[in-house]
Amino acid sequence: MVRFTVTFSGGPLRIGQIFAVDPAPFSDGAARLRVREATVSGVRTSSAGGGAVRIASKAGQLSASFRSAPRRFKYFGYRLLKRPERLLLEFWKSAPPVASMRKAIGGCLALSQWAIGSGAASVSGSERNLFEHMFLVQVRDARGQVVGRRSVAALNGRWTANLSYRVARRQAGTLEAVDLSEGDASLICLAQVRVTLRP
Repeated sequence: MVRFTVTFSGGPLRIGQIFAVDPAPFSDGAARLRVREATVSGVRTSSAGGGAVRIASKAGQLSASFRSAPRRFKYFGYRLLKRPERLLLEFWKSAPPVASMRKAIGGCLALSQWAIGSGAASVSGSERNLFEHMFLVQVRDARGQVVGRRSVAALNGRWTANLSYRVARRQAGTLEAVDLSEGDASLICLAQVRVTLRP
């Protein structure tokens, strides 16, 4: 993951002021976010981890534009932090993770057990406080492309899923449980592990 932090002064921000205009950087390497009733003096640009964020303001609102190579990042999420007032922008890389993250930040999703067979995966885990307790379980190949997907609903905080996937050769991949915002499709929650995929 690559993080960028925007620090504000002059009053508190509310989550309702923030909206991801383009929350999907995978296909074209671009993502955009707007913050209403917030401005910045001049234009600020920051680069890290193969991506760059440009912060500017116009007509009483702040915009954050992200650029990277296509397919390098798969998700864009943001969090509002206090004391001091900060907006944390998070971009998740598409490649299989070097270090697994079985439990998501905040514990909203967790992967407990999984098994990867030839073209098939089974996984179980826990969920907490997601909208309607629904989310996606996905398999991504070595390039980050989704090769298997299933919608899942948790019951009493627990869930299980079986899904198929398709690859042409043995390779590293990612098994993930992910939830995207109902409002703007930005990333809400992600748990992921590195796995080996087989045709």
